[in-house]
Amino acid sequence: MNKVIAPQAVNALIDALACIYWFKPPLKRFIVNSIAGSDLLKLVNSINFEDAATSKRAIVERIFNYIGRDQVRHTTDLLALLENVSNFNDYSHFNHPKIQNPEEKIQIAKRAVAAVRECVKPYIEDIQREKEIIRKREENKQEAAAKAAFASELQSLHDDYCKLVCSNEKQTRGYALEKLLFKLFTLFNLDPTPPFKTKFDQIDGAFSFDGTEYLLEAKWTDGYSTTAELDVFDSQINSRTLDNTLGVFISIVGFAPSAIEAYSNRRHRLLLVQGLELVGILRGESSLPDLLKEKKKQASRQCKAG
Repeated sequence: MNKVIAPQAVNALIDALACIYWFKPPLKRFIVNSIAGSDLLKLVNSINFEDAATSKRAIVERIFNYIGRDQVRHTTDLLALLENVSNFNDYSHFNHPKIQNPEEKIQIAKRAVAAVRECVKPYIEDIQREKEIIRKREENKQEAAAKAAFASELQSLHDDYCKLVCSNEKQTRGYALEKLLFKLFTLFNLDPTPPFKTKFDQIDGAFSFDGTEYLLEAKWTDGYSTTAELDVFDSQINSRTLDNTLGVFISIVGFAPSAIEAYSNRRHRLLLVQGLELVGILRGESSLPDLLKEKKKQASRQCKAG
């Protein structure tokens, strides 16, 4: 924004800042908090507010002389100061025992603040617009940081997966896969549960998504996952007391054609995920929630044979 603030508004602001505080340290805090993040802070912090020989007005004048050299550049600072001074309503600090005639000084400060309130009216929309710009800028900054952190963690998981692919430790590979999947489901905020055992079975993990509870089975064998393996997991899902419990069976190598055909022609509660689909997620080509939604939609539209 490059709107120039009217001289009478600037002068009213100078008058108010010079009298709303009796002591200089709180005045400095007020100014610093108003222009937080501004390059004007460097100048403000270079001023000795403890110097008894320098008056508050002299300090404020020095700050505004600097602003006046390039007011357009400091429009945001001026609008922030205008808003904060116009909202100023705490005069209790004037009741300090060292301050003489506090009521008189309070009245002077109130009149100065009232003058700023009158001057600030034409700039209300500008102030709100500037606040929205700052809010959006901060929101975008946080969003960019979150995306960068997400991408970095996803890349790390992809690197870990590639190491597992190249590993000759086939016996421990399955356990490492479970840990990797737990981290992946955590990254996508799916509230995962680590592998657990019950009296009747062992589950590789669980998670929640779109109001549905899912149990997880992860297989990394040399051959395709078979119909028999799917049957075992399907029976584990069906043994749960809640009807909305579904299962996700992840097979890195994939599924035998006969298994896919069998589960395409019967009623079941499994979503089948192959290794290539998992790799696509780890590469950032697709998201885990989107994959689950698509799998669930496809399964809900299938009809069992016969």
